[in-house]
Amino acid sequence: MLAPPDVPLHRTRAERFDDLVLQAVARLEPRWEAQLAGVEFGVEEIPPPGVLTGQGRGPVPLARLDPGGQRPPPGFGEGFLPEVLTSPGGTGTGSTGRSGPDQGAGQGGTGQDGTGQGGTGQGGSGQAAAGAGQKPPRIVVYRRPLLARADSEDDLGELVFDVVVEEFAQLLGIDPEDVDPGYSGGE
Repeated sequence: MLAPPDVPLHRTRAERFDDLVLQAVARLEPRWEAQLAGVEFGVEEIPPPGVLTGQGRGPVPLARLDPGGQRPPPGFGEGFLPEVLTSPGGTGTGSTGRSGPDQGAGQGGTGQDGTGQGGTGQGGSGQAAAGAGQKPPRIVVYRRPLLARADSEDDLGELVFDVVVEEFAQLLGIDPEDVDPGYSGGE
């Protein structure tokens, strides 16, 4: 279906990717709701500089897990902390956000209210669950490396799901197969 960009039916590729991350989290929610409540989910276009080891050799990471803990000093990491967006229902899945090169040079994306104040990583249920002075655990999915690996839209959805399951399993210290029986492990 075709729709002009100013019509609510129009969704950008980045917004559709954000939706895939939210759908992956929603698939896990029935079984892991309590554990997911304190986790923030974010989307970045590409891994930040310095993530690749061996001067660019080796596999490009598809996601990263920030286990949480002490909050960094104000201004630390600006431009690489995803903007916080909540799930369509606004509850239960922590939060998700997006930032990266498509959002402007070194800045987070524009907030849902259009203020451009994204990029702080604040807000969402994950922060409330983490407590004062603590940052919540955060799973960040890298959009472009996943798009490059996927052969189709369905393949992309399953790949995003597998990556979210792998990172969530790492956070819990269990095998991905124990997180969800639908985990395919790249098969």
